[in-house]
Amino acid sequence: MPVWLTLLLLSVSAILWLSGSGNRDDVIGLLERILSVAALLVVVMVGRGVPLEIAGVVLAFWLPRARADQAPPPIPHRDDVLIPF
Repeated sequence: MPVWLTLLLLSVSAILWLSGSGNRDDVIGLLERILSVAALLVVVMVGRGVPLEIAGVVLAFWLPRARADQAPPPIPHRDDVLIPF
C-alpha cells in the first residue's frame, strides 16, 4: 500500500472519529466511529504499518492493569435479611 494512501486512510479515520464524537445523533455517531475503526484496521492489516503496530503494542502496555487490590472493600456485616454477594 502506498504511503499516500496510508496517510489518506489515517486522516479519514481521524476525521470520522472526531465527527462521530461530535454528532448529536447516537446512531450516526456510532456508524462514523465504526467506519473510522474499519479504516484504521485496513491501514494496520493491509498496509503493513509496522510503526503503527508497534505504537499500538506500546499503548497496550502503557494502559493501567487491573489489580486484585483495586476491588472495593466489602460492606461490614449488618443484621439484615439480604445475603451479601
